This record gives sequence, C-alpha cells and structure tokens, in this order.
Amino acid sequence: MCIPSEKLPPCWNDETRMNVLFAPFRSRNANPQDWDSKLAFWRNMIELYCKESKCYKFTLPDLLKVFNRNGRSPGCLEVVINEMFKLNEIKSVSEYLEETPSKSWTGWATQVLVKKPIKWTFHTVKNSFVERDKNQEYVHVCSVDIASKIVLKSLPENCKGKVIDMHHLLEVLEWPIEKANGLQLVLHKLVCEEKADIKEVGFSEEPEKALTLKLIKINTKTVKPISDVDVSIHILEENEKILTKNIEKQEAEVNRIREQAKNCLKTGHRQMAKSLLIKKKELEKQLTKKCNALQNVHVLLSKVKDVEDDAEILSSYKLALTSLQNTFKKTGLTEDGVADTMLSLGDVLDTHEDIQASLSQPIKEENYSELEEELAELLSMDMKEKEQTENKQDKTQNDKVEKPIDDSKKTAAYALETVELEKKFQNLKLPEVPTSDSNQIKNKLSL
Repeated sequence: MCIPSEKLPPCWNDETRMNVLFAPFRSRNANPQDWDSKLAFWRNMIELYCKESKCYKFTLPDLLKVFNRNGRSPGCLEVVINEMFKLNEIKSVSEYLEETPSKSWTGWATQVLVKKPIKWTFHTVKNSFVERDKNQEYVHVCSVDIASKIVLKSLPENCKGKVIDMHHLLEVLEWPIEKANGLQLVLHKLVCEEKADIKEVGFSEEPEKALTLKLIKINTKTVKPISDVDVSIHILEENEKILTKNIEKQEAEVNRIREQAKNCLKTGHRQMAKSLLIKKKELEKQLTKKCNALQNVHVLLSKVKDVEDDAEILSSYKLALTSLQNTFKKTGLTEDGVADTMLSLGDVLDTHEDIQASLSQPIKEENYSELEEELAELLSMDMKEKEQTENKQDKTQNDKVEKPIDDSKKTAAYALETVELEKKFQNLKLPEVPTSDSNQIKNKLSL
C-alpha cells in the first residue's frame, strides 16, 4: 500500500471493525448512520491514497489491489465509486480533460451556461441507462486541486514564468517519473485556471520532453501563451547547457592527456608522449569550435531576448497611441477645434468687458463744478477759523510764560551778585603788622 502506516486510521488494525468495513453494503434504510459512516471511511481512504501516491486517476480494479488486506479486497468499493461520482468528487478522465480555459467573458459564459449543462445532462442520462464499465478510469478532483496549489508553491522562483520541459519539471518538483501522468492532470488543472500554458514542440524525441510548459506565480491572474520567442529562448538555453557540459568534459580530458604525456616523458616513452600530444591538439581544436559555438549561442540568446523586450515596448507604444486616439475622438480634441474655441473665448471675453463697462456708467450726469466751488469755500473758512484759534492760543500761552520767566531772571541775577561779593570778600587781604615794631611803638608811647 502507498499510504504510510502512521497515516492509516486506527481502525485499520482492528479485525472486527475492518470485517464490517470490507463487507458489501446493505440497504441504507436498515441502518442509515452505519451506511453513511462506512461510505465516509472509504471516501477518505481513496482521497488519502491519491494524495500520498500522487496518482490522481484510478479504476475499480486498481483500488481493489491497493486496499487488499491480508489477501482480502473490499467488497463495497463499487457502491463507493458510484456515490462519489454522483457527488462530483470523481469524474471520468475523458470528462475531466474536456474542460478548457475560457479566454474571454463570452467564452466563460458559454462554458458555464451552455457547455457544462449539456455535458452534465448527457453524462447523467448516459450513466442512468448505460451500465458503467468497471475498468473505466476516474480522476479524483479534490486531490488534483490540492496538488496544483502545492506545485505552484513549491516551484522555484527562477522557473516561474519560464518555459521548461517536462523532464526538468519532474526533477525540480522531485516528482517520480513513473507518476508523470498524475502531473499532467495537475498541469491540465493549472491550464484551466489560466495559471499555466502547455505547448507541444518537436525538438525532442522523448515523449516526456516533447511537452513544454510555462508556469507563473500564484498571485498572477493570467499567463501569456507560449510564443515562438519563448520556444526559441528555451531551445537556446538547452543548447547552452549541453555545450557548457561538453566543454567542461573536454577540458578535463585535455588536462588528463597532458598529465599522461608528462608521465610518459618521465618514464622515457617519448613516442607515446608525442601521440598523446597529437590527440591533445585535436581535442583543443574541437574545444575551440565548441567555445565559438557557445559564444554564438550567447549572442543569439541575447538578441532574441532584446527582440522580445523591444516587442513589448512597441506593443506598449501602440496601446498608448490607440488610447490617445480614442480619447481625442471621444472628447473631440482637434487642432482646428482648439483654435476656434480660443478665438471664440477671446470674443466672449471682449464682449464681457464691454458689458461691464456699460454697466458701470452713471445713469444721469451731474454738474459738479458748483459743488466743487462750495466745497473750496467751506475749506477756506475752516482754515481761517483754525488759524484764528491757534493765534489766540499762542498769545495766552506767551502771557502765562513771561511772568515766571522775569521772576526767575531777577532771582538768578541776585544770586550771581551774592556769589561775586562772597568771592571778593574772600579775596580781600590785609597786610600783616610786624611784632617788633609794635613793641617799639609801645615803648615810645610809655615814655
């Protein structure tokens, strides 16, 4: 069995319970709860088998072999398959592969509203009247959906958005080669979701390499179809890898022969050394040719990528040009139309200024000369009255200021005279009277 023992349900080792589960179904009316429980068990087991084995399509004989236990196969799987088919948990391979992606809203509406109902009616009527083949292959829909999400998440970033062959994809995803059919169902699911594109090319004879695909990130809405440029880039990159490996091997061979020639010279086998050197020269010529071929591949690869980028740039230019032209058509933007509009706008503005000037004119003209003369007389009278009042105020102020000025002058003069007299008095000095003479005078008087 492809299911690991640790993922098997606990009842798998219970003989009593497994005898009941392996027995054929009885009437559901007898015990609906046990009937539903038994159906749920086998539905889960089939889903678990598809996930673990990466084998998303099966037949009834395949399941009988897978779930064989101690030489005994389940006797109820035919009913389980019929119930799963009614619940759309499984579909026939032909019915599943008929689903195609809708590239437009019209295609989507046709797919959902027309094709699917017709197909469902046809298959329902067919299954009602025609006995189902026991060897018919079925696809487990839920397991394929889960596997498609896992593939998108596990795919390396350097492989997303690039064309890679089926063999390389199996290696990157670490998918068993014998389970390649399961991966093709997953890719079909991604194509229906417009997250992958598949294109068959004839550059490889091996069937698994004859299929190339383009995967993108999970958050991208749509993927561009694989173009001839994408195929050319893929072929050139594959040739680049092959040439690089061959050059590395040939360089190692040249180095090995050189070492052998040295050893022959050391041992004295000169002829053998010459023969080895001749072989080395031939290998070096081949190596030079391969290096030139690799250089040409590099140049071509660079040119093709440049052409792809230039094509995208040109496409963006065309898109921008188309949008501008459509905008001009919708809005009516033309050179003559803009010029006429600007002229009309100038005329309208001139008319508006004339209207404003007319509206600002007075209704009745007044004679303002007499009013001006009267205003001048009033102003002159006001000026005379103002001058008279100012003169009166000046006289009264002068009278008030003169008296204190005279008193202050008298006081100041008296103070000056007093100061001068004090100075003179201080400067006045009497001559000193000598003492000896005074005594002589006294003596004379006494006589």
